[in-house]
Amino acid sequence: VHNVGGYTNCYNGTWNEEFCPDTETCKKNCAVEGVQKVTGGVELKYMTAGGNVGSRLYVTDGEESYKMFKLLNREFTLDVDVSTLVCGLNGAVYFVEMAAMGGKGLEENNRAGAKYGTGYCDAQCPHEKFERNESHGICCVEMDIWEANKRATAFTPHPCSTVGPTRCTGIDCGYGAEDDARWKGLCDKDGCDMNAYRMGNKNFYGNGSDFRVDTTKPMTVVTQFHTSDGTDEGHLVEIRRLYVQNGKVIAHADSTLPGIQGGAVTDKFCNAQKAVFGDIDHHQAKGRLEEHGGDPEARHGLELVGLGRLLHPDAMAGLHFSCRSFRQRPSRCGTGSLPRLDQPSGLRQESLQQGLCKVYKHQVRRYRHHLRTDEGPTIDINRARVRFAGQAE
Repeated sequence: VHNVGGYTNCYNGTWNEEFCPDTETCKKNCAVEGVQKVTGGVELKYMTAGGNVGSRLYVTDGEESYKMFKLLNREFTLDVDVSTLVCGLNGAVYFVEMAAMGGKGLEENNRAGAKYGTGYCDAQCPHEKFERNESHGICCVEMDIWEANKRATAFTPHPCSTVGPTRCTGIDCGYGAEDDARWKGLCDKDGCDMNAYRMGNKNFYGNGSDFRVDTTKPMTVVTQFHTSDGTDEGHLVEIRRLYVQNGKVIAHADSTLPGIQGGAVTDKFCNAQKAVFGDIDHHQAKGRLEEHGGDPEARHGLELVGLGRLLHPDAMAGLHFSCRSFRQRPSRCGTGSLPRLDQPSGLRQESLQQGLCKVYKHQVRRYRHHLRTDEGPTIDINRARVRFAGQAE
C-alpha cells in the first residue's frame, strides 16, 4: 500500500500521517500495489522480517471475481504434502464468506475489487488495511478446511451472526479490555475444532509409519458437508473428514475422551467438547452448524470464496493449539486429527485444481506452481497437489 503516484508506504506498522491523517483522506491518497508475475505459476515468499508481512492466494473466476463455492451436500478434496512443514508453521486452506467482486461497485472508492485481492474477511474480524476502504474490523463466516503441519492437523467451522462481510467496531469485533470480549463479538472465534490428537488419538496423524496417517507421504484430504435431508436445500448438520493414502481410505478417528463421542463435527459433538474442556460455548451462541451452513433461503454461509493463506507462522503459540489444549503450552507439537467415514460418498465433488487458482467439478487441468521461502522451494503444486515445506527441525 503506497501513495498514489509514488512509492512511499502508507502503512509501515502504523498509518503514515502524511497520507492518512483520517479515513477519507487515506482512501484518496493511497493505492494497492500490484503483483509481479512469475512465468508458469505463482510465487509466494515466507518472510520473517516485519510483523505486517503476509500472503494469501485466492481462487478467482475470471479477472474481476472470486470463485464462489457451494459446499452443502458436497465434498471438497485436496491433495497435500506436508512432509517438511515443521512445528510452528501452518499450511492453511480455508473458506470465507467474501463478496464475489471483493466490494467493487458496492463501496465508494473501491475500484480495485477481486482483481487486486480486496474484500477479505474472516471470523476473527481482522482490522485489515483496505477492507471497505477503512480501518475497521470486518467479520464473516469462516470454514478452516486444512490447518496443519507434519505433526498436527485440525479442521474448524466458525459460524457468525452475520450475512456476508460485515463491518464491526468495538466489542462487536470481539476485542476489548474485558476478559470475555472475545466471546461478545459477531463471530465464534474459537470455532468447533476437530483434532484427533486433542480428542485422545495420539497415534492417528503424524510423522512416520507408526501413525495411521503418515505425513512423510502425500495424501488426499476429503471434507464432506452433509445436510439434514441429503439435498442442497437442507441445513448443514455434519462435517466429516477422511483421508486417502496409498490407495486406502482412512476414516477420521473417533474421540476417546469420556463425554465426547464421534469423529465428525456435529452440534452434539461441539456442545460436548465445549463442556468437557470447560470452554465458553460461543459456537452454539452464534447459531451452530445451521448458521454456519447458511439459511437455504438466503443461501449464504457456505457459498464461500475459496482462499488459501498457504504458509503462516504462529510466533506466539507455535501452533500448540493444534496439538492439545493451548493453555498447556507443550514443549513440542503433538499429532494431528481425524473422524469417522466409511467410503467417499456420492456427494458431488469440488476438486481443487491449479493448486488454489482454479476449481473445476469434472475436469483436470495441469498446472505447476512453486511457493518459495528464504530457504528454498516450499510448495510444489502439480495436478492439484500441494506440497508445504519449512525449515529443518
